Amino acid sequence: MPFALALVASAFLHIATLLGPAWDMPTLDDEEHPPRLDAILMPAAPHTASVAIRPHVATTPTAPAPPKPPHAKPRSRALEIPPPTKVTESNLPVETAAAVLPAPTFNEPTSEELTPDEPAVVEPAPPSAVPVSLPDKGRMRFIVTRGESGLIIGQAINTWTHDGIHYTFTNITETTGLAALFNSARVIQESQGEITPQGLRPLFFSNDNERKGKKDTATFDWTAHLVTYADRTDPVADGTQDMLSMYYQLVLQVAMNQTMQAIDLSIATGRKLERYHFELIGEETLTYQGSPHATQHLRTKNGNDTIDIWIAKTVSGMPLKIRFTDRKGGIFDQIADDANTENTRE
Repeated sequence: MPFALALVASAFLHIATLLGPAWDMPTLDDEEHPPRLDAILMPAAPHTASVAIRPHVATTPTAPAPPKPPHAKPRSRALEIPPPTKVTESNLPVETAAAVLPAPTFNEPTSEELTPDEPAVVEPAPPSAVPVSLPDKGRMRFIVTRGESGLIIGQAINTWTHDGIHYTFTNITETTGLAALFNSARVIQESQGEITPQGLRPLFFSNDNERKGKKDTATFDWTAHLVTYADRTDPVADGTQDMLSMYYQLVLQVAMNQTMQAIDLSIATGRKLERYHFELIGEETLTYQGSPHATQHLRTKNGNDTIDIWIAKTVSGMPLKIRFTDRKGGIFDQIADDANTENTRE
């Protein structure tokens, strides 16, 4: 049975299947639970363009024409160009004055003269990225447990890097300790994309299950609004995430104080698109590194499977806790253990 929902909860859920041969992992591929098709979109922020203004320069006057014959038709008068007005920062709006280039000397001709009908040159500004609370670089380690008793079966290491415009997220989940001795497993997820005024916009996602020798990928074309897998291409709506960027996007929305009563996200799994409807269960306090942190508890369901996420506004990166409960009642937790971050652009 496919492992789509388990991978969304986190790649660590693949590991849990290795510990019980008789335990079947649930899937989102069941046709009895079709995905929802509604999504919440946020309006795009205005895009600012810088305007470079060049002064008009009069051409060099030519010699006077010879006298006309007595009965010749008068020629049309040449277009007179008024003398140029010097552009200074004092007579421009603040946003335009900052973009004005040094003007050439007005008593010297220039090869880049503009005719009266030529518009000013418009130069697009660099992409405007959303303010992110995520440090430039970071690493978070999670302990992976199974059951209410919290039996440790593995770990998940999440790392990220971004420059305010582009990002790379990586998640490596593997069995540890006795679990690794009996059933060694390792899953690597990677998401690369852009940071926009509306949030994260993935460009490429991969999910590599080394034990199975299987790698799923999704490539996004936002100009055509398409996402391509190994054997198919689907139309994709604005706001769509992949299975790894989904967690960072939810944390970003909490950090930006966006309404969290209900959130709908379209998710590219590497094989197809799924829809997830997250609801706010309430606010709860979790202990992280010996200190209490207020969290927002979100939950999404598909059939009899459930994912719970606890997000703390005071902790950058991933949620503090992720719980997957399968249709048989099996519980798997991913609990944040430690983290280190770095801001390289300060």
